Amino acid sequence: MANNFKLLLIIGGALIGAAFILFILSNALSSWSETENDFGNITYGLWRWCNSTVDDTTCTDVSCPSEDFPSSFCNKILAARAFITLACILSGFCGTLSVIYCAISGERSARPLILTKKCLAVACLIMGIIAIAIGISATMTAQNGIKLRLGVAAILGIVGVGINLIGTVIILLVKP
Repeated sequence: MANNFKLLLIIGGALIGAAFILFILSNALSSWSETENDFGNITYGLWRWCNSTVDDTTCTDVSCPSEDFPSSFCNKILAARAFITLACILSGFCGTLSVIYCAISGERSARPLILTKKCLAVACLIMGIIAIAIGISATMTAQNGIKLRLGVAAILGIVGVGINLIGTVIILLVKP
């Protein structure tokens, strides 16, 4: 039973560690939404937007407040940045706790560590869901009148939330 206990915690921690990597990639990439036109490709991210033509790619930081973007867009972008950053931090801590737990022997001595890991897993899941929802909402409405589609970064974020959900459920099933 003790081996199953440890194995579930390790698997859950590994899944949340994988979600950490996906959240980092989602946060870093500037392709949350994209569109193509006759001149090239335009992508929008949480931190920058890029205009790609056949000859050149020009990227500009999304600075808020800005004359280029409405205030509602800026509010959503700033919120999405905050929540995805929190999701990255919390998932990193939760994954690190898995490694620390493996170093500590005995089930009873690690009870507070397990409870902390459960709380971090749930908090990370909530932050990730909010971040991805707000980020997609913001980047999909970056330009009025232009039909945008989900980009790679948004899809990575969605997959990260899914993996985080599975890891959280596994961790919550473990009885300390």
